[in-house]
Amino acid sequence: AMNSFLLFLNPPQHTRVRKFITTQWNDYALEELIEENINELILQLPTRNFDVVTDFAQQLPALTMTRILGIPTTDYKILKAYARALIKALDLYISVKDLVTVHQASHDFIRYFSVLVREQQFSPDGLLAKIIRENKKQTEPLKDYELISICIFLFTAGEETTSSLIGTGTLNLLRHADQLNVLHQTPHQWDLAIDELLRFDPPVQLLGRIASEDIDFQGNIIRKGNTTTLCLGGANRDPSVFANADTLLLTRQQNRHLAFGSGIHFCLGDWLGKLQGKLALKKLIDRYPQLKLSEGELQWN
Repeated sequence: AMNSFLLFLNPPQHTRVRKFITTQWNDYALEELIEENINELILQLPTRNFDVVTDFAQQLPALTMTRILGIPTTDYKILKAYARALIKALDLYISVKDLVTVHQASHDFIRYFSVLVREQQFSPDGLLAKIIRENKKQTEPLKDYELISICIFLFTAGEETTSSLIGTGTLNLLRHADQLNVLHQTPHQWDLAIDELLRFDPPVQLLGRIASEDIDFQGNIIRKGNTTTLCLGGANRDPSVFANADTLLLTRQQNRHLAFGSGIHFCLGDWLGKLQGKLALKKLIDRYPQLKLSEGELQWN
């Protein structure tokens, strides 16, 4: 299920697969589609108390991706469940119980997309249809298992991260009333605000890498072949890079954060995640001007 996930590929295979995806996925005109999804989900929210994460944030990216791919929207909830199980494979620390869950989700995902492609149960205008058509034109077409893995990747990659951006974004806006007031006064600054929310509390906190050469990092020697843990959350609070690094400043101008990674593995869907986060948070704040946190201790994912 994950053998063609860009996260795990190195050149030249990474270059080949990434180029193929980006060549097909070039339609940025998605704002209207996302706004329709947001309005549909908000109409379903309870009137007084609701869980921003489970009732809204986790639903939106799954619904959006089914519509982008052109697959039945009636399936988005079951696919969301598969994605939330499979994404555990990216955790650096995972239990045997989690591995069993990941294994089952992998089988479910492969079976779903195999049937979908075989029986052509997708929209001719969707991204999935476009990928299949273009692949047939390639001199070295991707194999069926690679296409299915790419479909799983596209659905899964933005689900957990976007829902986390909306969830922690809502939390941090409500915890920083002064910054929320600034945003009310300067609504044209939403793009800056999203980047700052990503820097301040990024959806992806940790990454794993294997050192390709010996590195002297501030007097500490990392040997070639050693496994390293990169703390993106820590890097985004680096005082040598960011002034007032531990302070949320929604109008921050210089903001080269690492929430989407860096280099050849820079997030393929950064634009989509930021767009969904901006539209979702803006709609929540506008629709519920008196929105506040419930009392009690928060449970972190």
